[in-house]
Amino acid sequence: MSAGFSHNINIVNLLAFISSTGTLVDVLVGGWLTSHNQKRERQTSFFRQQLGEFYGPMLAMRAEVLAKSELRLKISGAAGAALQGLVADARRGGGIGRIGVKRSPRNSRHGPVRSTPAHGAITGPQAEGRSFLTVSPE
Repeated sequence: MSAGFSHNINIVNLLAFISSTGTLVDVLVGGWLTSHNQKRERQTSFFRQQLGEFYGPMLAMRAEVLAKSELRLKISGAAGAALQGLVADARRGGGIGRIGVKRSPRNSRHGPVRSTPAHGAITGPQAEGRSFLTVSPE
């Protein structure tokens, strides 16, 4: 009977060894997975912080530029329509010769410019090198 009893102890020891080895492997794999998930969470947190602090303001600036561009297009369209109205009125009244291009002194090819600017005209350094459409009075 002692041989059977010894054989049973070896099987019990083997089962205990397998059970403890499985538990150890389970703890190691679980620890590795937890560490890996925490590392991923830190990376995700860092990327979210970057998006919020850097790319968020850049996106806001881009939206502002687009809004200003749309406003510029609206103003340009309105100015073009107003110019077409002035030209149409001048043609109807026979005064197409009253419409001309006024150049600033720096960019003048056709002689001096009148010294008195029209009401609301741009003068000074900001007007240098620009052309302005003027309608002279009758």
